[in-house]
Amino acid sequence: MTDLIDVCQDYITSKGASYLAKEGKLVYYASLTGRKSDWKFHTQTVSETLRIIKAMKLNSKDSDKLQESHLIAALQELGKVYEFGVKSAHPVRSEIFNYFDHAVMEVGDTIMMALVSEVEKNSYTGVLLGDIEDVFYDVVNRLKVKVTARRLSQLRDKHFEEAGYNILLNSQRPVVKGKRQRVVSLVGAKPSDTVSLSPTVKASMANNIIKAAE
Repeated sequence: MTDLIDVCQDYITSKGASYLAKEGKLVYYASLTGRKSDWKFHTQTVSETLRIIKAMKLNSKDSDKLQESHLIAALQELGKVYEFGVKSAHPVRSEIFNYFDHAVMEVGDTIMMALVSEVEKNSYTGVLLGDIEDVFYDVVNRLKVKVTARRLSQLRDKHFEEAGYNILLNSQRPVVKGKRQRVVSLVGAKPSDTVSLSPTVKASMANNIIKAAE
């Protein structure tokens, strides 16, 4: 008879997945295309994961027997259950999933991920894209890291979109302060919610990112 917990463990291990109990989802870091620029966190619900395992790993007889309890038991045995997830450049308690610790990222990735966290921490629903780029380049220049404009665009799209923001460019640019401007904006946010970061705020955000990297 198929050991359903073992089947679940094989799938979890192949993905490098972890379970965030509060969010009720599995997360794993992967590139679906194989390209370096496409590495990011992916999420699945428990029901989605069970459907995949049933369809990919089990015959019809065993598929009918697979339950959520098998998946959770497999995650527990592998030590892959966490209370919830956070994004922190500093150490967190072992029972908390730290996205920064579970991703193998280049320096540019780490900086952009920290920049997204700064935007979220300040509860900004929309920010002028030029201000985001100013903070990013301030940090990379001070850390003496070389990041091309093309790579900046890739990192920006990857990490802000993963956090639920739209990148509004070209014809999608909203009218902010009387003119069309490039913006990063949460889905559903109004153009009037977009903020322009003052030099003081940009410097503070850059300092926070650099301190976190030390």
